[in-house]
Amino acid sequence: MIVRLRSGYLQLYPMVWAVLFLMGGILFGDALCGLIDFWCWLLACFLLLVSHYFLPSCRVKNLMVLLGCLLVGAADGAFQRAESDQPLPLAAQVYKAVITSEPKQRGRVMMFDMLVTTGNLAQKKVRASLLCDTVTGRYRQLHLGASLLACSVMERPAPKADSSNFDYRRWMYCHGYAARTFIYYRNWALQPASYAELSLMHRVRLRSSLLRERLLRQYRNRGLRGQDFAVVAAMTLGDRSMITKATQDEYAESGSSHILAISGLHLAILYTMITFLVGRRRWMLTQLILLLAVWAFVFLAGLSASMVRSAVMISIYSFCCVLGRNGISLNSLAVAAFFMLLVRPAYLWDVSFQMSFMAVAGIMLLFHPLCLLMGSSRPSNKLLRWAEGLAATSIASQLAVAPLAAFYFGRFPCYFLIANVIAIPGAWLILHLTLLFWICQPLSMIQSGVAWLMGWTTAAMGRCFQFISSLPGASISGIELNIWQLVAVYLAETGLLLSLFFVMRIRRELIR
Repeated sequence: MIVRLRSGYLQLYPMVWAVLFLMGGILFGDALCGLIDFWCWLLACFLLLVSHYFLPSCRVKNLMVLLGCLLVGAADGAFQRAESDQPLPLAAQVYKAVITSEPKQRGRVMMFDMLVTTGNLAQKKVRASLLCDTVTGRYRQLHLGASLLACSVMERPAPKADSSNFDYRRWMYCHGYAARTFIYYRNWALQPASYAELSLMHRVRLRSSLLRERLLRQYRNRGLRGQDFAVVAAMTLGDRSMITKATQDEYAESGSSHILAISGLHLAILYTMITFLVGRRRWMLTQLILLLAVWAFVFLAGLSASMVRSAVMISIYSFCCVLGRNGISLNSLAVAAFFMLLVRPAYLWDVSFQMSFMAVAGIMLLFHPLCLLMGSSRPSNKLLRWAEGLAATSIASQLAVAPLAAFYFGRFPCYFLIANVIAIPGAWLILHLTLLFWICQPLSMIQSGVAWLMGWTTAAMGRCFQFISSLPGASISGIELNIWQLVAVYLAETGLLLSLFFVMRIRRELIR
């Protein structure tokens, strides 16, 4: 059994072990940032690399490679943490900045993100609150892409309170914010728009955001309004800023909030649609067109962690299609996680990153065993096969992400299976209607009709989710878990599932 374990699981999934050691290294580097410097981790990694060439045993070399992943992760985590903890000036400073998100009014304050282009925080993202001047109304001139000259104090939020699992300071770190600031209504002025001081990546992202705003205006011009418009904007362009808390609660309590965040489901539908239009999947040129379309959509929708994960996995799958191999495995998921964490270690604390990878890992590991537990041998009826696959996928992903959802949000939806029967076909229909909406751009009457269908479909989905969330026992709320209880829940789930699969395997052997 031990020989089989060594030669089977450890060698069959090398990238899984590599990414686990990398994650452990990032945690070590982040936790020991004040004690062990980035250069110490880097020196240890270099010494390990040199000693690797003098080791005769392959097993020891493999272990050294894993330790190398741990040290690289520690160096990366320490560097990012040290960079994010750099002290900020206590006094107000004058700076230039470019607004990188559409300003939203909250009472007497305008909220927006901006990219500072001068001073100590040059090329850093800052979360800004600007006091509105209701006499002159100058704040109405603020818009996405505007350049401004301002004077304010940059600060970081206080660390997490012990009674909460949500750490706002860590959240800002995960999403790339260097600081937050409050701008008094007299301490800013608009400047001529200039993007020359921005890096190439920031310019591309800003242009993508400007394009996204123009596309959102097209939705409004064709009659989409209210929460129908907000849900369509979230599902197709990644803009969740207009969804009200009531709508979010209805989707969350029904177990369908995952369709509001662009992830693997949305990109898989997009990939399938483009594949159907282009055809011949194994052509290198076709795969290049598909990848350009997918990554362009990811940039357009805001480059969230779940979108990047899906796009990386699709890229791996596309490359394997050209080579004629199967690219969907735990190794491909681990490769996506490895490179994302290597580039940006802060992803490790991102809730969307954690839930996205856990959901996909749960589906990969549990889909086929759950089909066996259901006692089905792939029914001949297509509708039954679809229902079985949907049920197995929903249960597998829910088992994987439910503890995390309870840990962060204190809620567990009880009717997620019923909700997914509505959510997945609804998302499929809305995304196909969206593609038809943009194809019909020159035909305004047809485009308006397609927009009406999109709004009607979204409204029908919303009414269904509202009904599901109003059912007795729709969700269990008020759940409080600490980190050790979260680990214990996952260990208990693993033990229970292994026991069930072991019993099912014995039963199948006895039947034979």
